[in-house]
Amino acid sequence: MTDAIDVAGRKPASYNAFGWFNLGADFVRENDNASAVAAYRHGAAFVEDPIHASGCYMNLAWILIDRLALEEAQQASWRGVALRPESSNVMRIHARNLRACGNTEDAIRFYTAALEADPEGCRTHWTDIALLRTAQGRYLEALDVVRAHVGDYSEHSLEYKIMLEVSDICLTAYNHEAAPITSAFRCPSRDEASAQWQAFYAECEAFRRHAPVICIGDSHAAFFSGLHTFQYIWPEPSPQWLPHVSGHYIASSLAFSLNRRNTTERGLEKLEAFLSSKDLVRGSSVMLSFGEIDLRNHVIGQSIAQNRPVEEIVGDCVESYRTAVERVLAAGHRAMIWAPPASRPDGAAYGHMFPTTGNEVERNAATRSFIQAMRAAMAPIGVPVISIFDEMISENLRTDGRYFMDSCHLNMAATPLAIAAMRRGLEAELG
Repeated sequence: MTDAIDVAGRKPASYNAFGWFNLGADFVRENDNASAVAAYRHGAAFVEDPIHASGCYMNLAWILIDRLALEEAQQASWRGVALRPESSNVMRIHARNLRACGNTEDAIRFYTAALEADPEGCRTHWTDIALLRTAQGRYLEALDVVRAHVGDYSEHSLEYKIMLEVSDICLTAYNHEAAPITSAFRCPSRDEASAQWQAFYAECEAFRRHAPVICIGDSHAAFFSGLHTFQYIWPEPSPQWLPHVSGHYIASSLAFSLNRRNTTERGLEKLEAFLSSKDLVRGSSVMLSFGEIDLRNHVIGQSIAQNRPVEEIVGDCVESYRTAVERVLAAGHRAMIWAPPASRPDGAAYGHMFPTTGNEVERNAATRSFIQAMRAAMAPIGVPVISIFDEMISENLRTDGRYFMDSCHLNMAATPLAIAAMRRGLEAELG
């Protein structure tokens, strides 16, 4: 009997696609994705209600993507779009799912179909198409998208800024009379921005004998994509614009959580998945980027809550971080650490997306302690810790705010510091 079915001891309000869809959503809100998967599977079986059955398939696919069950996720998403092939909303969700699985060409096809079905409602997806074409190296096609659609956006919108940068990157790739946008480098002139970009690119050529250097980790890893814009979370493809160096955002994981499975961000699982993926060539130099979130929002608070010195809380984070380093070494790669940057100055508008604890000086003191402890832990195993922290702060632990593009991420003006620090680290390790 269908009314005897339950998931985690709970039953839907009604035994149909709508009831299971809502129960699945409840489980998602409660961060119980395993139960949500079961609920959505039940709901997807009610194909006589294509609206909610399709919704069950699409939500199921997204959870499976988070669990890195990418083949199964794509199957679910294709079944969902087959139930409502005329819906622009389902088409764009399907495109998002395919993009997240790394299926770039089909993702572009369904974004395009959604735009044809609903040009106004889906117009922000032109940015997705432009970025995906850039990730494929198809710069002229990306440039065509920008030229045709960048004027549709407000000059203050994120989409407008992304499209401008894609345009600049694509034009630079083809040696047109353009340079990356001036604001990305915090330079007073476009000529100076162009010169700084070319210097950055040339510096990366020096890493050929260590190549490739692949930075993976939290959102700060995306700095090494060479793009001054947001990045999709791996395995979604993202543009990479530097020779021999790349950056991949895999999870917003805490350093403290890297020694445990089944955490909210599943950082350890995603690290292991990347290390076994086709995106990583054996023998690469893998540079890990974690810890900024801990230092910005957790270490000082935990020190107060546990009545323990900051140095002890930092030590816990470093010990956990060691697990990630050991995974890299065991996979046959050289390991490096990209240390967290200095904390944004007091008075900066962090916003709800980037919460903080402590003040600027306290957070910077914690960051310095973290870097020192990490270097002490990594020295015996020959893993360099690359840092520009000291170059970003004053003697009284105040931060130079010119190196930030938002509340906590570095802008391209920090690249000369980063490249110099990487060269020192690699030369010390390999000679």
